[in-house]
Amino acid sequence: MMIEIKTIDDVLPHLVDGKGIVVSDRGNYTVIDYLFVEKNTFDSDIALQYRGLKFDKDGALIARPFQKFFNLGEKEDPLSIDWTRPHVVMDKLDGSMIHPALLEGELVFMTRMGITDHAKAAMSHASDQLLQLCRDQIASGWTPMFEYTGPENRIVVQYDSVQLTLLGVREMISGRYLTHEALVEVATAYGVDVVKTTDPVDDIKTFMADSKALDTLHDSDCMRASKGDFMEDSALQTGSSDDHDFLRRAR
Repeated sequence: MMIEIKTIDDVLPHLVDGKGIVVSDRGNYTVIDYLFVEKNTFDSDIALQYRGLKFDKDGALIARPFQKFFNLGEKEDPLSIDWTRPHVVMDKLDGSMIHPALLEGELVFMTRMGITDHAKAAMSHASDQLLQLCRDQIASGWTPMFEYTGPENRIVVQYDSVQLTLLGVREMISGRYLTHEALVEVATAYGVDVVKTTDPVDDIKTFMADSKALDTLHDSDCMRASKGDFMEDSALQTGSSDDHDFLRRAR
């Protein structure tokens, strides 16, 4: 289900105290995100959107990154999912999710919680082509999202060089995502890196046994699954898209 958001007033009336959701006033912008998760934190379609929403000082939506993801099996038995639905399997990268926003006329990079040191570092490595992609997508009403990886931004996996990889592009008002085919077209047009894909799931049991780490985005739900830590073979994630399904797998 697509949730339309234009201003912060479309969100605030639905917030409930004690569920881990915070509204952080950063002066010239506001962030709505979660600090911890209770069983009922994400119990509605609107609640799933409380994952790094950004609004300007007048309350207008300026960025809408990925919605909430869950562990595989946390919300739905993976064996009960219809894996014959069209879906895309993508590499799972181990870095920081970064997205741009236009703030008082200036292009800035943000993480879920706003303009952080990680976001500033990522922007310092962004190419002119990538920055132009960001400007053009924002002007069209979309939020592009990237994974920032590199030796100075190590989470678990060690990367030898800095890279900003396009993961997705989301329309701000409707919340819909570009299909992966369209995502590749955008990345190609601007000469930026795009997340790689592999074969779709044929047998979920085999897929879970063989995969080191994966993110899965389904039509109606978000989830994330782990199988240990990255050094040993880890993780599955799922989320939501009204256009198509996708998975990300780390290698």
